[in-house]
Amino acid sequence: MPSSFPWEVAHAPYIAITHFARAIAFSRLGRPDEATQDIEELERLQTSISANNKYWALQIEIQMKAARAWQIYARGDTQGGLMKMHEAAALEASTQKHAITPGAIIPAYELYGDMLIDAGQFQKALDAYQVSWERSPKRYNSLVGLGKAAVGMEDNKAAKKYSTQLVNLAGNSAEDRGNMTQARKYLNDLN
Repeated sequence: MPSSFPWEVAHAPYIAITHFARAIAFSRLGRPDEATQDIEELERLQTSISANNKYWALQIEIQMKAARAWQIYARGDTQGGLMKMHEAAALEASTQKHAITPGAIIPAYELYGDMLIDAGQFQKALDAYQVSWERSPKRYNSLVGLGKAAVGMEDNKAAKKYSTQLVNLAGNSAEDRGNMTQARKYLNDLN
């Protein structure tokens, strides 16, 4: 490649994925201060490509907002984290999926649902996972979240529906995943 090739613009979306994943992981593991460097790098990447690639700059902005939301939440500010996560999810919902990409690494509405489950807001979580499921059909984690939200709401009919869908979606390929064990146990207990 020639030295004039815009490496930063071309690679920023892919570099951002690593920083997004690390920031989310640090916060969800209870180490939110360690997420700061990755969130700052997301901001730098977003700024560096915003003039040349509006689509990817927006995608990185969504990742940055989601990572900040989890950091805020992990620091104990439940309302602040939920508000910031809803902001990221709403921003993502206002965008179109790029024609040649598989979609978001982790959809923002799925992350919002996870946060709502953790906060014990099961109806709102169910709503968030449904939006995620509609935008990104057949995502294993969205279906797990739908089931958890239904169980949290003590809606056995919905929980059975989502657990059955999860078992059917994953088949035998996810036998050793804890979520599959829980879904199968839940179905057995209902029968």
